[in-house]
Amino acid sequence: MTKHERFDWELRKAASNLLKHRVDFRDAVEVLKDTFYETMHYEEFDEEHSDDYEDRWITLGSHPYQRALVLHIVWTPEFDEEGGLTRIITARKATRRERERYEARND
Repeated sequence: MTKHERFDWELRKAASNLLKHRVDFRDAVEVLKDTFYETMHYEEFDEEHSDDYEDRWITLGSHPYQRALVLHIVWTPEFDEEGGLTRIITARKATRRERERYEARND
């Protein structure tokens, strides 16, 4: 079982994210539902972009089928009639500095 099991996102945001960052939200899903998330993810609360209405989190994680690909994913936990789900806000390739931070934590 993984921390993230069900996902949601805005279709227009996903399309715009793909054009801008060349990262598909479906790849972000693969990263977030990785069964090795405890060792392959670095998650932190995004205090700068969270507010009274929404807590945002940042995950740095490698793609389970291509570990060299490290993504920076912003997401928020949500709930519906079926329980909890993860709403993806944005996803992009990690910057050099983010990769270094991720790799230092996962060494």
